[in-house]
Amino acid sequence: MISFPIIKDIKIASYGLYPGAEQQGLNLEFTQGLTLILGANGLGKSTIITMLFRILTGPFDLILPSGSIGTSEIKAASLNKNTRMAFAARVNDGAQNAQATLIFELGDRIFSVKRSLRDLSLLSFGINDGSVDATEDAFQREICAASGLATFGEWILVLRTVVFFFEDRRGLVWDATAQKQLLRCLLLPPEHASRWAKAERDILEADTRMRNLNSALRREQRETAKIEYRTRAAPGIVAALRAAELAAERLGKEQAGLAEKIESLDQARHRNRLDTMRSEALLDEAAQELERARLSAVEIRFPSADESTRYIFSRLMADDQCLVCNTRGLEDKRKSMLMAIDSRRCLVCDSPLNTDSSPVVELAEERIDALREKVKKAQEAHFSNKQDLEESTDAYNQESKRLSECATELAELQEKIDFFINQLPPEEQSARRQHEDLKALEHRVVALRAVIKENRESFSHEMNKYREAIRGFADEIKKAFEAAAQGFLLEDSGLSWSPYRSQVGQAGAEGVEPIEYPAFGVELSGSDFTSVIRRDGPDQVSESQREFIDLAFRMALISVTAKNHAGTIVIDAPESSLDAVFVERAANVLSRFANGNGVNRLIVTSNLAAGELIPTLLIDADPSPERRRSRIVDLFQHGVPTRAMREMADDYEKLRERLYSQISKSVVADDA
Repeated sequence: MISFPIIKDIKIASYGLYPGAEQQGLNLEFTQGLTLILGANGLGKSTIITMLFRILTGPFDLILPSGSIGTSEIKAASLNKNTRMAFAARVNDGAQNAQATLIFELGDRIFSVKRSLRDLSLLSFGINDGSVDATEDAFQREICAASGLATFGEWILVLRTVVFFFEDRRGLVWDATAQKQLLRCLLLPPEHASRWAKAERDILEADTRMRNLNSALRREQRETAKIEYRTRAAPGIVAALRAAELAAERLGKEQAGLAEKIESLDQARHRNRLDTMRSEALLDEAAQELERARLSAVEIRFPSADESTRYIFSRLMADDQCLVCNTRGLEDKRKSMLMAIDSRRCLVCDSPLNTDSSPVVELAEERIDALREKVKKAQEAHFSNKQDLEESTDAYNQESKRLSECATELAELQEKIDFFINQLPPEEQSARRQHEDLKALEHRVVALRAVIKENRESFSHEMNKYREAIRGFADEIKKAFEAAAQGFLLEDSGLSWSPYRSQVGQAGAEGVEPIEYPAFGVELSGSDFTSVIRRDGPDQVSESQREFIDLAFRMALISVTAKNHAGTIVIDAPESSLDAVFVERAANVLSRFANGNGVNRLIVTSNLAAGELIPTLLIDADPSPERRRSRIVDLFQHGVPTRAMREMADDYEKLRERLYSQISKSVVADDA
């Protein structure tokens, strides 16, 4: 969810194209709803629209391929000098002192941005009546923070694909790659949108390196083949060299396998060591618990023995040391005492003890039996773990020894290989060195191919999450589209959730599934169809339908993805491709957006000869005749007349009078 700009006001000063009343420049206020910029060709309608765009973007834009939006990297690039000075080229003085100040709302902030119309440089910049450092970096940083977008390039993308509908407009709803980028920016949190863009960029950069390496590899292979064909060495030297190289190759493979195996054995060794330590701790714990139970049994079975005697028995059992003579190592005596306790015999004379049927004795005996079994199992587990540790340690040591031997043998073989190469003629020595470089290049290609495959698989996994998150908004966007298009399209129509599959990059894609990206498709019925069908391209609908289907999609995106469900749409000459019979319907669609929520701005440029669209649009936009007229920015009054306007002034004036008359007549008819 992001914030779209709500354009409020622009002041243009000292710019020859718009001298304004009494040479005071042009001050345009864009109130809620419709603002119509009216003029003739060459009077500067499109220039105002472009000026709004350039103040919002500064001397930056996207590098877009022909006919597509989403296939490019969404990165703001500096404009060249000619483009930066496009406004200067339109006036005699080169716009030396010309300035434009734009006021717009973005989220909960009001921006004031002043730029030079000579080169688009930033003259001043403020937020909420406070000044900010007038640098492009600060401007871009604040724009991203207020809009909720991750990068300034994404800000330009949103302006180009949603906010501004230029005369040379690019379609959005039929450009799946553009949708991919736009849905990413609009519907994912900035950190997720950035992670998606970075992962895709990393794959594409690696893909470019991969293709460049492959190209270099093929060239080297051809050159090496030519050199090897021209050179011939002594057969004996070549045979010995080849044998040494084959042996080195086998050893190299064995060495790689050993390194991988040793890593696995080392992991197993560490696991076995931990298991042995755990089982030893469990055995000690069980043994101590059994010792305590046996000491308790001594007290129960010899109730008549005094405390000193029981203490001596317990110390003999626990410490293997005689308390009388301090003799140590009485393991046999200790074992015999333990056996006597377990077999219910006297510890001194080995006589059978009288059976005591008291519950205390029975419980003590049951506990000793259970603990003896527990100790036995702990001993077995500890023994097994010790065996595993010894086996894994032996295996690790053996393989490590073999790896060391391989390294020694490889070093010796390399010395032989170098010796044989030195026996070759100089030209073939050069060929051999080139062959080694070729092998290194092949290894790099293989390694990079593996990296690309791994990155593609990881990105595909992440894309599943991103796609499902975006899909959560699909129904809402469909409903908003149907509401926006309602009344314009006579046919049954709608959006469908239509993800498309595309491979990221061109090289090394074997065995990797294409990525499934989020996108919407257009479904429309027709005169020769009984139900709605998918329309895969703009050429499958009429020109009028094409423009307004795309507009309805943009309106739906603003309605759903904007935090306040509001925004600005700027349209340059919407009447250019509109059939006359669709005028009223088109005006209704535009007016519903303009008046939909009390916040939206709709800025439209038009010629006088626009037919019925202008009066119809103005009537729908406002019930008040005075306010209707105030919504017109009449460049015939504010701009510098062209030669055609001067020579055909009467004809232009008649068209203006006719337009204002149509508005007035319609007002009277409405009031009646």
